[in-house]
Amino acid sequence: MNGVFIHDGHSSHVNYIIIGVGKFALLCALTSVAAQTSDSIELHSTYKNLAGYAFEATVPSGFIGHRDAAPAPNHGFAIDLSRDGDARIWVDGSYNVLFVHSARAAAEKSSSWIRERGDIIGSPQFLASRLAGLKAAQMTVRYRDRKAGVARVYRAVAAISEWSPEPGGIVYTVCLDTLAERLAIDEPIWQRVLTSF
Repeated sequence: MNGVFIHDGHSSHVNYIIIGVGKFALLCALTSVAAQTSDSIELHSTYKNLAGYAFEATVPSGFIGHRDAAPAPNHGFAIDLSRDGDARIWVDGSYNVLFVHSARAAAEKSSSWIRERGDIIGSPQFLASRLAGLKAAQMTVRYRDRKAGVARVYRAVAAISEWSPEPGGIVYTVCLDTLAERLAIDEPIWQRVLTSF
């Protein structure tokens, strides 16, 4: 895998850039950084992306979503679930520029950055799922963050829509990255975002 992991060493937010693993994986990573920049737009209810990627999702009550301000691409948004940035949800829609052939492959691509950050514990687990009426794959990856030395859980639901102005369709991902000890708190919030998609 070609990738670069960047951490500024001062904030609790993690910045990472993935190179060569897919446009949607790169955009998920960059979208999750939106909350830490002054050029982000706050979201308090329903996010609508009706122009290019044709989806909407709701930021649960009591939380604030963030998306990058123009001229940055508008692919989705992120929700920080903890003040220290240790738990985050992000929602993304991007053109399938790599022509990923299945929802499972899309879910796997969305997690490719984990190997740069930590050591995977066991094997990823997959379940059949649905996202906005589309066939989807849910993936769970448990890993140990090398820098912090803590156990984490990454969950993603990915689907591919064939409707698109671009060949290959659109890849949708709804992701959760959290501390293992917070999973019972954060998963129901992630589920609320999933069901609103």
